[in-house]
Amino acid sequence: MSIISPNWKRLRHGSCLLVAMVMATSLAWGQQASDSETNLDDFIHYALVANAKMAEAHAQALLSNVTDEQLAELVDEDTKAAKERRQRLKRAIDWSRRVPELEATVSELAKRIEAGRLAMGHDPQRIKEAVAMLAGTRREQLLARNRLVAAGEYAVPALVDVITDDRVDESVRWNAEQILVEIGRKAVTPMSVALHNVPAEDQKRLIMILDEIRYLHAAPALAEIASSEKTSGEVRTAAQNALDSLGVSPEASPGELYSELAGMYFEERDELIAYPNASVNNIWSWNEQIGLMSKSVPTRIYAPIMAMKSAEAAMAYEPSDQSALAIYVASNLRRENRLNGKEDPYYGVQDYSPQFHATYYGPGIGQEVLVLGLDSSDTALVRDALVGLADTSGQGNLFGRYADREPLVDALQYPDRRVQFESALVLARALPDQSFPASNRVIPLLASAIRTGGEEYAVIVADTVEDQQAMQSRLQSLGFTVVGSDRSVARLADAISQSPGIDLAVVLPITLDGGKDSLKGLRQTAGTINTPVLFSIPTGDLPAYHNQFDHDRKVGLIRSGASESAFNAGVESLLEDASGGRMTEIDADIYAIESLDALKSVSMVRPRAYNMADAEPTLILALEERKDATRMMVAEILSNMDSPDAQRALLDAALTPDAGSDRIPLLNYAAASIRRYGDHATDAEVAELNQLIKGSKGAEADAAANVRGALNRDSTGRLVAGQGT
Repeated sequence: MSIISPNWKRLRHGSCLLVAMVMATSLAWGQQASDSETNLDDFIHYALVANAKMAEAHAQALLSNVTDEQLAELVDEDTKAAKERRQRLKRAIDWSRRVPELEATVSELAKRIEAGRLAMGHDPQRIKEAVAMLAGTRREQLLARNRLVAAGEYAVPALVDVITDDRVDESVRWNAEQILVEIGRKAVTPMSVALHNVPAEDQKRLIMILDEIRYLHAAPALAEIASSEKTSGEVRTAAQNALDSLGVSPEASPGELYSELAGMYFEERDELIAYPNASVNNIWSWNEQIGLMSKSVPTRIYAPIMAMKSAEAAMAYEPSDQSALAIYVASNLRRENRLNGKEDPYYGVQDYSPQFHATYYGPGIGQEVLVLGLDSSDTALVRDALVGLADTSGQGNLFGRYADREPLVDALQYPDRRVQFESALVLARALPDQSFPASNRVIPLLASAIRTGGEEYAVIVADTVEDQQAMQSRLQSLGFTVVGSDRSVARLADAISQSPGIDLAVVLPITLDGGKDSLKGLRQTAGTINTPVLFSIPTGDLPAYHNQFDHDRKVGLIRSGASESAFNAGVESLLEDASGGRMTEIDADIYAIESLDALKSVSMVRPRAYNMADAEPTLILALEERKDATRMMVAEILSNMDSPDAQRALLDAALTPDAGSDRIPLLNYAAASIRRYGDHATDAEVAELNQLIKGSKGAEADAAANVRGALNRDSTGRLVAGQGT
């Protein structure tokens, strides 16, 4: 008789199965890790011996069998062998990117390694586990330090919690403090938020950490603590010492420092952004129950939002701070531009639009915003500022705000034709009665919008004639007029200076240094200071160019030999980001109509700042060329000009055989010119007019008779045939 019950037998049998399953799973995971490590090593080996087929096979096997986090953990193991593997992996990836058949696979591999690192570093559970290990063995503490430093800004809330928890052992709090110091500038913004919300003793701890890190964006929060009546003497001294370490004047107020910080955020300084190359960054706040909290926003709007928040803080101290107000308005406009119609995850939908603020505060702040746009070469912002100024400016407030510059005059010379047109429209419609610097550019610019507004101009920098010709063909197929192509920017200087504006520069560099030199040359040439630049480069060089130029919104990258659709998309994307998109035919027509409307006002009021004769040649050509409704707008302007040539152009246009339905209004405008400024018609034109009268009847004859009568030339006294017996 067995002493083991049947139930126990069944339980033991189930347990054995469970143990077997666990062992099998462990073996499977171990085998997977081993296989993945083998695939990684084999990919590296075959890439470094230039066996593309085998390298591709092992890379694909690796991508198919591990998660991003497992891949990153495999690459970033903290062993001597793993460090050597990372060095060899970098060489293998660099080589593979130059091999067309490996390019897509290895780019995906590199992307997933980085994604895994990011996910592991920001994983709240891993951060929590790492913080717990700060109280463990020396090895656990070292592992915790590595994880928390890698987590960067994301580890700050947990570390602040440790430092401010009186129940935590002092040695653990010290470890947390040292890790924050090592995290460095990435810790400054969340710590500055926490600083106002922790007890005095803990404030001193955080201040001392900020003092060791020493980044200027901590200054406003430190100044607030130092100047607050609620701050204890010990904490105030620590805050003042930290400000001294930053080189901040003891006289600087929190409002002044917030205003300065707003300007730094407007400039988008990298040291203020925790992860400049990441797709998102965090806006930090404090919750009484939770502590530090973050809200992720797209990196492209992070700096504008922080500039707005800093400007608001500055104006809370100094409501009359015009600089902070201008930065708020400008950053709000920039934020909207970069959202591209999407909803802001931080501010949501606001009651007042950014353009409301651009007009509400008047032309003074409008000009400050224009200066910010001009000085930062932000074409979209410049155009937004001009929209606001168009609604608020008159001749009494156009000039004189600055001692050493006139923003609207600077905008006339900005190397973007839309900005030039729009600033000329603002200046023309204000009808200033006194001349000003560059006032002689306004009328010619408006006139050029009538004839050349829709054309787009490009230059090409490439070493070989073959490359120049191939790129020229591509650009021409997109509708660009290529005004010059050569092997250096210097050799294109004349072509650039003679063009109405350069809308795109395409560079085909041989080396990265050559590319940087070409960009520098373009930025130092008056006509291309703000021109979007597209680099066409070999696939293998793309990572280096991305690393160098990804921060520059006016630089785009395209792979050499890219398909026609990919190239076209690259051009469109660059121009959209850099200047708000290409000038369409509709845009050109709008500029032509608005320019004609402004010229009409100038021709009627005749302010002393402008000379309509500057537009006359262009207007006469436009009268000949234009066949739409704008032709009559041109005719009306010419009829307001005291010029023999303008009057004769109207007569010639009215008398030409193919005048069609335009003949009657053209005759009426010619008659108006004659009544205002006298008879400037040639004998030949009068003879043609007489012939027209003989062959016409009805409304056309009446209009021709108006011209004949206004001329008031000698008559024979005989009735014209058909008018009597």
